[in-house]
Amino acid sequence: MQNCITAPEPGCLVLICADRAFKQRADALFISHFTAIKPQLKQQLRNEEVEVGGTARLRCEVSISKAEVEWRKDGVLLHPSSKHEMWQEGTLRELRVHHLQPGDAGEYSCKAGDQTSSAKLTVKAASRTRWWPKGTMSPSGARCPTRTPGTSSGSCRTWLCRTTR
Repeated sequence: MQNCITAPEPGCLVLICADRAFKQRADALFISHFTAIKPQLKQQLRNEEVEVGGTARLRCEVSISKAEVEWRKDGVLLHPSSKHEMWQEGTLRELRVHHLQPGDAGEYSCKAGDQTSSAKLTVKAASRTRWWPKGTMSPSGARCPTRTPGTSSGSCRTWLCRTTR
């Protein structure tokens, strides 16, 4: 008889171990025990840095395609919503956090079986690129040159100065 355990655990794939009990009755198949196989994390979460308003994608990979994963933020269980989309394809699992705000920053975790992977999500301010006319001063104090580099001072070419916040 195969070495099996009798009680599957929630979230585990159950395999049935079978043994023919009597040689006289070849058709008598007994389901003797159950074996629970716990999913493993094959790919860990990675830290992410995304701008306000964007979408963060936190991804892990599990060893069993049917395995369920549990997503948490700062230890609090997350549920599917318009904010938190829980996507899966094959063994890949992804948490998508939409319309990011500063309060979405924190530690996120993915749990499969008895394994957990965690990563930090940083929400950064959206960068803005602005263009200023030549010869002027941007609000940040960057002085825009009065002529295009590589041209003579009498050049008629105009250009704009770019500053990034």
